Amino acid sequence: MPRKSSPYDAYCDSTGSSYKGKCHDPALWVVFWAAPESDESKTNYACAYHLHKLLVELASKAEFSREMFRVLPLDMVMEWDSRQKTETD
Repeated sequence: MPRKSSPYDAYCDSTGSSYKGKCHDPALWVVFWAAPESDESKTNYACAYHLHKLLVELASKAEFSREMFRVLPLDMVMEWDSRQKTETD
């Protein structure tokens, strides 16, 4: 169960440290990465506490490159997305 509600309905995808379930705290970071088995980018969310842990979990799944991950603040991504929607309307 999330400790707080997320303003964007995005919650941490990292596994908890003391149990095997997901963290589900409100996300503050968006992690974009490339999957080697497909030609598409993947997206995961992380809370401030689990950002490094999520990057370690995804390292074995991500395509190795100089820019393996893009980590952006969730507020910035949502602001950009809302601007894109208003410009297209």
